[in-house]
Amino acid sequence: MQKFYLKHCKGRSRFLQNQPQQNLKALLQIIVVSLILLFSNSFGYAQTITVNTISPNPVCAGANVTVVFSVTNGGTSTSHYTINTIYQAYISDASGANFILLGTTFNVTSVTYSNTDGEITRGLTRTFIIPANFLSGTGYKISITSTNPTDV
Repeated sequence: MQKFYLKHCKGRSRFLQNQPQQNLKALLQIIVVSLILLFSNSFGYAQTITVNTISPNPVCAGANVTVVFSVTNGGTSTSHYTINTIYQAYISDASGANFILLGTTFNVTSVTYSNTDGEITRGLTRTFIIPANFLSGTGYKISITSTNPTDV
């Protein structure tokens, strides 16, 4: 990006009057950046998956845990979640890192998915069995990913 020059005059900034070409370039740069920001905010939806609740909490190793999560559609119809979306759950170690698969892939067909860009579908639910060999700890995390649309 090219530099442009501003001069401080009585507490305000204004373009230098003796450099009209640089002033025009600076003005065009401001317009281009403003347009980019305007359109990126309008069309910049990213699909996401958010784990909302895990219950019961605490849970014992070898027991069932129910995960409620929500999904946010992306900005195009190919980045919308549907009843055909395939999800996969992962569980971390006790430090909250080093995720491993939790159960098998699944889809959730018991909700009505939104078909609007950037809109959230709430109340997706899945029950998993916590591995019996997990030690007690407070740092465990569960993450949900998907394919079609891909959200890792």
